[in-house]
Amino acid sequence: MTFPNMTFDDQEVASRTCVGQIVQASDGMASVEKDSATRSEIDQHARSVAGIYGQFPALTAKAASKSYAHFIPEQSENLINCHRLFSVPTPQCRPTGERS
Repeated sequence: MTFPNMTFDDQEVASRTCVGQIVQASDGMASVEKDSATRSEIDQHARSVAGIYGQFPALTAKAASKSYAHFIPEQSENLINCHRLFSVPTPQCRPTGERS
């Protein structure tokens, strides 16, 4: 098995695990909603779901890190420049001040 295939296979396995956790957490959230749970119970379940969704960027970063480790500096520079060309600009969020 080649290096890129190993990296993608590792990420796929980890992603499938996260998807399974999301399904379970979402089912739990639906159950809590139907049971007229307290706000704190709903918040707890929502934090669990959000935490699982937050794992996806980490999985992507880990796979990218493994890839970059095998590049020579020139290849890394070319890839970074390529990402800059195809990235979508996002608006900058600025604080609007304190709210009372």
